[in-house]
Amino acid sequence: MACSKGLVGDCTMLDVNNLSKSFGALQVTQGVSFHLNKGARHALVGPNGAGKTTLFNILSGELAPDSGRIIFEGTDITSYNRWRRVRAGISRSFQGSNLFLESSVLGNIILALLTCRSPATNVLRKLNSEKALKEKAVVIATKVGLKDQLAEKVGDLAYGSQRQLEVALVLALSPKVMLLDEPTAGMSLVEKKEMLSIIENLSTNLSILIIEHDMDVVFHVSNWVTVLDDGKILFEGTPEDARKSDEVRSRYLSEE
Repeated sequence: MACSKGLVGDCTMLDVNNLSKSFGALQVTQGVSFHLNKGARHALVGPNGAGKTTLFNILSGELAPDSGRIIFEGTDITSYNRWRRVRAGISRSFQGSNLFLESSVLGNIILALLTCRSPATNVLRKLNSEKALKEKAVVIATKVGLKDQLAEKVGDLAYGSQRQLEVALVLALSPKVMLLDEPTAGMSLVEKKEMLSIIENLSTNLSILIIEHDMDVVFHVSNWVTVLDDGKILFEGTPEDARKSDEVRSRYLSEE
């Protein structure tokens, strides 16, 4: 159903209906269906090869499904390309690939802010001329713990800070649904705690779908868990239900 203003929790933002995707004879995603509520913190987990990344690629518009539909706020967006989905309100993090390492933290965030509103030819001219953009970039940097590193070159940042910047770039696109691809992967314990704090403090109106292998992170940050196995949904439920499920424990948690 479409969302009413102010309605959180019971309002479905994203309906994923019977998505399937094959690469030749290999069927990677098989009839996957779930929904994402407004304000949800929804973890997508499963062993390597379960189809998680393929599903994210479909949801973000990187891949087209062979069958099935994606409904966002009541509108069928299955045919939308990546940037049309971004403008609609669905944005995804990419591990490092969208960072400009020679630019500053502030410059990276401003470029992201300009992405959906200005032609590329106007980007350099506007970088130093729009005070409002800079102010908004500072606000976003503060949300992800990078306010004191605005002038630093991204290539000089610690790994954890670069991952925080990836979240900032997604926030700069003003998403309603955020897709986070393993936001704590490769982090030290201190960096992981910082990232968890950032995620926990994001707006409760923002719906977040997270791919994550670290089950401690999943149990800490999510309020709903979908477990994929061989491209199909093995389990859906609360983190506590997932922890208690014999099937989940034998098929996935035992590997962890």
